[in-house]
Amino acid sequence: MPHKSYIPVFYVVTRAGRRTSPSDYWTWGEAEAAAKKMRAWLSKWNDKDASKIQIIKTTDPQSII
Repeated sequence: MPHKSYIPVFYVVTRAGRRTSPSDYWTWGEAEAAAKKMRAWLSKWNDKDASKIQIIKTTDPQSII
């Protein structure tokens, strides 16, 4: 049986296409919690970017600036 190499998957929270923090998340749940916190913080300040928070699934988190 051939050995398959494991490629780790990370989740990165972005705001308008840019990272919100240097953190990478191992699970969707962790990323979603961080995204919700960021949306709430931005909404508190009436920032229009609150709707631009996204979670990106990637195998190369360093490529997201």
